Amino acid sequence: MLLSEPQIDVLTEIINIGTGRGASVLNSMTQYKVTLKVPEIRVLPYREIANEYRHLDADNHVSVNMPFRGKLTGEVHLLLTTNDARILLQIFNAPGSNEDLSDSANRSTLEEIGNIILNAVMGSIANMLETHFQYAIPRLNEKKSKILFGNDDISENMAVILAQTNFFIAEKNISAEVFILLKLEDFDRLVEMIDRYMARLMGRKNEA
Repeated sequence: MLLSEPQIDVLTEIINIGTGRGASVLNSMTQYKVTLKVPEIRVLPYREIANEYRHLDADNHVSVNMPFRGKLTGEVHLLLTTNDARILLQIFNAPGSNEDLSDSANRSTLEEIGNIILNAVMGSIANMLETHFQYAIPRLNEKKSKILFGNDDISENMAVILAQTNFFIAEKNISAEVFILLKLEDFDRLVEMIDRYMARLMGRKNEA
């Protein structure tokens, strides 16, 4: 399941392009400049990363999740602490608005922010690797149980791509995590797509 350093570099570049596009959309929603950066990604088996994240206090985290399907089928999640989720509400909602995460309007705001970021990331993967996806409607998950890695419905026969994501907005640094969950056969297809993309780049360099 390990990726080579060049494959990791390509995937990091693709995801950074996506988050950059997401930041451009978010810029249009607020008076503040939004910068999104992904300093690193990791690829791990589900079991390994589940053990790492089982300590999460679900009461202090929210997740926006979006299933997708196409040549690759899986789920992508944006994980935030509740404190950072409330900071985003302060920035993107009208002044004086409440920050209650159970409020339907606030949930819609966070789902829309998640939708923009997750669609931008997956759209970049689709564009750069010459494929396409169909997306389900993103949903905010605020259950009182393990949000992401205590989910018994998720098969352990999966790979997880973890992209640590930093928001720089309104002089605040908000940390979030983007998780892409793929079955192993879909992960293998992703690796093949990355290899073909790298071969195309090499071919263009040789032609130049």
